[in-house]
Amino acid sequence: MKLWKASGVWKVPSQFGGGSYVVNINDDCIHCSFPDHASRGVKCKHIYAVEYTINHEVSEEITVLEKRTYTQNCPAYIAAQTNEKRMLLTSLRDLCMGIEEPLQIFALPQAEQFRDDVQHDQGEVR
Repeated sequence: MKLWKASGVWKVPSQFGGGSYVVNINDDCIHCSFPDHASRGVKCKHIYAVEYTINHEVSEEITVLEKRTYTQNCPAYIAAQTNEKRMLLTSLRDLCMGIEEPLQIFALPQAEQFRDDVQHDQGEVR
C-alpha cells in the first residue's frame, strides 16, 4: 500500500483494500475524505500518513558517491608484513641499549647469571 499524489491532492489507500481516501493539504486547510475526520474534526491516520510522507520524501536529486580505490604495491606490502616483527625487535633493542640497568640490591645471585645465559643464547656474548 503506497500513497500517491495526483492533481494536487494525495490519495491514501484504505487499509482494508476498499478504495482510497483523498487528503488535501494546503497552507491554510487540511482535509481528508475519511468520515471520522469530517465528523470529529481531528487529524486522521490518512493525514498523518501524508504528513509523514511529505517530511520524509526522497528528493528527486540523487548524489552519487564514487568509492575510491587505491592501488597497492603487493610485493612491498608482503615484505613489510614479513619483516615487521624482526624490525620491531631490532628497534626496541637499539632504543634500550643506551639505558643503564639499575643496580638490584635485593636480587638473587642467580638472576644475573640467568640474564647472561639469555644474552648468550641470543647471540650476544658479554
